[in-house]
Amino acid sequence: MADCLSRIHDKTENIKHENVDRMIHDIKNLPMSPKKISQFTNESKTDVEIKALVSMCNNGWAQTVDEVPQHIKKYWSMKNDLKRENELLFFNYKLVVPKSLQNYVMSKVHMGHQGETRCKLLSRKHFYWTSMSKDIEMFVKSCVICQTHANACNKQPLHPYVIPDRPFEQVSVNIAYVNGND
Repeated sequence: MADCLSRIHDKTENIKHENVDRMIHDIKNLPMSPKKISQFTNESKTDVEIKALVSMCNNGWAQTVDEVPQHIKKYWSMKNDLKRENELLFFNYKLVVPKSLQNYVMSKVHMGHQGETRCKLLSRKHFYWTSMSKDIEMFVKSCVICQTHANACNKQPLHPYVIPDRPFEQVSVNIAYVNGND
């Protein structure tokens, strides 16, 4: 996996934009069709947690965590990173997924049966919900295809060389070059 290490990324590239916050939260950057964005918008309007979070973002957060409704206390530590954009809620640059669409997102991310780690990486790139990692683990573990092929990449046991009985019965050489030197 050296490919990611071989690419240089200029961290100052994003600073050149005047309105970085708008660029990050811009709905046009979501990897979804307008129809799917509309579906996420409608579901967000009916989701209890997201409605409460949007209300807090619009009206301001309470002074202490004790004043926050119980079902959104888990968002207290990230209150400054929640933003509302075009009727959708974002945590940093990730779309907060309504409860009713979480299985849909997991099924789309898991479509290639690439395993738990890959599904988590793909999900974390664009989406967020509080129990996402645990939910993805359970989703992958409940996949019949993944469980059937889970042991397909077992490590093979080592096969040691047979120890010869006489000198020079078996001769071998390991050749390695590093920077042109033996």
